[in-house]
Amino acid sequence: MNPAASPAELARAWLDLAEQETEAIQQENWHRLAACQQQIAQLQQQWEKLLAPPGPTQSTGVATLPDPELRHLLAALLERERFNQQLLQQRRSVSESEFQQLTRAAWNLRRLHSARSGPPTSGWSHLS
Repeated sequence: MNPAASPAELARAWLDLAEQETEAIQQENWHRLAACQQQIAQLQQQWEKLLAPPGPTQSTGVATLPDPELRHLLAALLERERFNQQLLQQRRSVSESEFQQLTRAAWNLRRLHSARSGPPTSGWSHLS
């Protein structure tokens, strides 16, 4: 992204990455998700630089509203980020459930193995 990008361009790029995040979550492609998040972190740094005042400024007390395109992009971005969080929470719940099932299965196998094996015997005892 161009270091002199406008807020709308940064928001559009961020929204594109958030949509790519959605696809990565749905496909359970965690490497792609991590790459998207790294790119978003870079955009956040650019956003902070863009919004940081270049030097000491005096506040006029009047807040300027963002242009309608930027407001629309930011609203869409917030909605996409909420959706991604919900998707991640659903995947986490499924993974935790699967982990619990596997833990129970492993415990049952250990219990079954110990019940079947009985006390250890000498291999030569039946020949004596």
